[in-house]
Amino acid sequence: MMTISGAVLIAAPSDDGVFYGTRTLLQMLRQSATADYRLANGIIRDWPDPRARWRALHLDVGRKYMSVEFIESRIRDLAYLKMNMLHLHLADNFGFRLESTSHPEITSVQHYTKNDLRRLLELARQYHVTIMPEIDFPGHADWAESTHEELLLDGRVLGNQYRAFNLSLESTYSFIHDLLAEYLPLFPGPYWHLGADEYMFFQEYNNYPELSAYARKLDGN
Repeated sequence: MMTISGAVLIAAPSDDGVFYGTRTLLQMLRQSATADYRLANGIIRDWPDPRARWRALHLDVGRKYMSVEFIESRIRDLAYLKMNMLHLHLADNFGFRLESTSHPEITSVQHYTKNDLRRLLELARQYHVTIMPEIDFPGHADWAESTHEELLLDGRVLGNQYRAFNLSLESTYSFIHDLLAEYLPLFPGPYWHLGADEYMFFQEYNNYPELSAYARKLDGN
């Protein structure tokens, strides 16, 4: 709740609520700039729609690298608009954008250091924005082709260049575990996005008997 009467008082049951109240105030001041920043006295009660708990922007920096400064500007924009989540798609066919100590060979030339990420996470915290990271598995893995060919299914079996991780190999799970163990502690938010989209079309599984054999091994049939 915001009360305007000679002074401005913002009250809310949480820090988030107080912060969003300051965004309302900034918007009102911006809209009243032509009137010498004068605000009418009154009481404003405002709250988010419960159906929109998360209000997010998705940036696919895996396909196209975006500078740290650009992402920082988007965080400020999100906060101004009372949006509260930034989904960072950090790896896709065209790049793996994270500095890695467990597997430095996979990092793209254009990437974010861990200090870059800490900088973004701290700014996001100040602006009440949660960063949800994504490393897309097991599809969208062309970025691994030059360094970990042995972990990938050969998409050329189907006459295309689409590459995906071979989920019948224990070494694939070890590789993924290494990356998750490295990055999960870096991000304090409650969510991690694993991608898991477009692994392959249903009818394509017949072209990879190792996957069928692995599935039968898992379920005992």
